[in-house]
Amino acid sequence: MLTYTISWVRRTGMRKLNKWEEVTGKLADVRSEEDQTLISVGDVSIRVTGLSDTELKKSIDTEVSIVRTKSGYRWFRCGDEQ
Repeated sequence: MLTYTISWVRRTGMRKLNKWEEVTGKLADVRSEEDQTLISVGDVSIRVTGLSDTELKKSIDTEVSIVRTKSGYRWFRCGDEQ
């Protein structure tokens, strides 16, 4: 199940998480573009800064959660919350 509350960024067609928003679902795609990482989780595409695309790519096809906090983005594989 995909859960999210996110805002739409019209100029890029990508969504950007607001502070304390989260997207959870199956990680489908990760790619870098300029200084940003573009991530597809379920049927949602988001753009983030400060996350390693190398580490995220290792988790493609697994359930992940990405959260934007006051200090930046955090992510984890679902089930690895400890």
